[in-house]
Amino acid sequence: MIAGGVGGACLWTSIFPADVIKSRVQIQGLSASMLSVGMDIARKEGFLALYSGLTPTICRTIPATAVLFLVYEYTKKFLYQYI
Repeated sequence: MIAGGVGGACLWTSIFPADVIKSRVQIQGLSASMLSVGMDIARKEGFLALYSGLTPTICRTIPATAVLFLVYEYTKKFLYQYI
């Protein structure tokens, strides 16, 4: 479970800037490239704006991925016993 929680937190921390850029492009209907939108966000709002909203995502993802790993492992053990 710990590995799942840490893995989920690492995943979202690494991909969160791309998710923020994607959301801005979708909401504002921009036609610029993701790189130029990301650079614009960092220039106007600061680099940390790319991580705005990360805390709730991490709070959601740690228990979700921890349980996912636990269920996966027990399901795998169960299926190997009966198949």
